[in-house]
Amino acid sequence: MTTGETDCYESTAEEAACSECGAALVDSQSCEVLFHTCLALEFGEPAYGAVHNLTVPAYYLQHPSLLSRRGWEEVRATLSAFLVDGVSVGEMRRRATETLDSGQRDFSFRTGEPMNLVDTIWSRTIGDIRLDDAENYRADIRHWAQAVLDDLSQYLPRKQEENLSE
Repeated sequence: MTTGETDCYESTAEEAACSECGAALVDSQSCEVLFHTCLALEFGEPAYGAVHNLTVPAYYLQHPSLLSRRGWEEVRATLSAFLVDGVSVGEMRRRATETLDSGQRDFSFRTGEPMNLVDTIWSRTIGDIRLDDAENYRADIRHWAQAVLDDLSQYLPRKQEENLSE
């Protein structure tokens, strides 16, 4: 476990599941271990890495204890930009450099007011990702990322909330 991350698994005699995303243990591996397995595949094999821009935000959105509320909102906006707006990875990097670089922003991605996702039921989790080949993997990551965004439709991005209050 890395510094600042928590073991989000609750275990009973019958089953074990992540307390944040609800993922069931897969071969006794936590979702954090599965996430690191995905990252290793993505960095080691270009065919897997084609969806890295979706893997990271999907995982972090389902594990809000890893982010501040503002960090979580920015990660959600990033995933939405990729999936809804069709923003390219290169364009997102450019935007992030301009606005989210640590010297440019006035918040921390990890510390601060937490995001509370009470009663969120996730239709897919990292436990649903097939690791057997790159084609299945990419399809599963895309479906998972879209499901995360769909499951979060009740949580408006910060900018939309501000527009509604005007």
